[in-house]
Amino acid sequence: MTVEKEMLLWKLIDGECTEQEEKDVKRMIAINEEWRAEYESMLSMHDSFKQLLGKERNLKIGKRKEE
Repeated sequence: MTVEKEMLLWKLIDGECTEQEEKDVKRMIAINEEWRAEYESMLSMHDSFKQLLGKERNLKIGKRKEE
């Protein structure tokens, strides 16, 4: 997968696509197995990062309350 394609997928995940980009990327995900597999992998990674960062924030907030 090219860097340009990866950038478009990240833009979609982050909600930063233009309407036309979103339409085009979603179409490619629907018809192209490579795009779909990469999107699913990136989405899973994104969700893991969100969970990890959320846990760290909660720990930091908890420490502040204790101090």
